[in-house]
Amino acid sequence: MPCQPESEISTLAKPGLYHLKPIAALILAAGEASRFGACKQLIELDGTTMLQSCIDKANEVFPDSVFVVTGAYHREISTTIRQAKVIFNPNWEQGIGSSIACGVRAIERQHDAIMILLADQVAIEVHDLKTMVSSFNGSNIVCAHYAGSRGVPALFAQNTFNEMKRLKGNRGAKAILNRANENIIDIEILSAEIDIDTPADLEDLNLVRR
Repeated sequence: MPCQPESEISTLAKPGLYHLKPIAALILAAGEASRFGACKQLIELDGTTMLQSCIDKANEVFPDSVFVVTGAYHREISTTIRQAKVIFNPNWEQGIGSSIACGVRAIERQHDAIMILLADQVAIEVHDLKTMVSSFNGSNIVCAHYAGSRGVPALFAQNTFNEMKRLKGNRGAKAILNRANENIIDIEILSAEIDIDTPADLEDLNLVRR
C-alpha cells in the first residue's frame, strides 16, 4: 500500500536506545537522480551501496527503526537493501517534500521523532548522528549546519509532524529549518556538505579517497 511500510526486509535485534516511542530514521531515496543519469542510490562505495551504507549507519543509532522512502527505482532498491523497511511514494515525481510527507504519514504513530537522512551524503558518520540525538530534548528540532545554512540530517520532534505532512515540491524541509525559531539547534557538520549528485561528484570523491 502506498505510503505504508512494506514488510521488513530483515531485522537486526539491538537493545533500544530510547524511552517511550523510538526515534525513526527516514532515508529519502525516491528521486530519479536525473543529474547522475542512473540509480545513484545503488552505486557501490567501499564494498557496499551508497544507500546500504546509510542504512547501516542509521541502524547503529536507531536500531530496528530505519525506513527508506522509494519512488523512481522502487523495484531495484526494495529487492537490494537489508535491515530497513520500505515505504513507496507513488507521488515521488512531485519532489522531495512529497517523499517526506509520505514517510511521516506512514510512521508517525509509532515514533516520537523522525530524523531525515539523504543516502547521497556519504561522509556523514555514526558519531554525527549520535551528536545530534544528544542535543534533542523531545520537543525541539536538531539539524546540521554547513555551507552557511541549515540542512539535513535533521531531527524533528512529534510536534512538527503535521507541518511535515504538508510539505511538497523540491524544497523539502528547508521551509521548516529556515524559519526564525529558538527551538532549533544547529550542529556544525561540515561533512554533510559532501553529496553525490553527478558522476563528477563521485569521481572527485574517489580521488580524495585514494
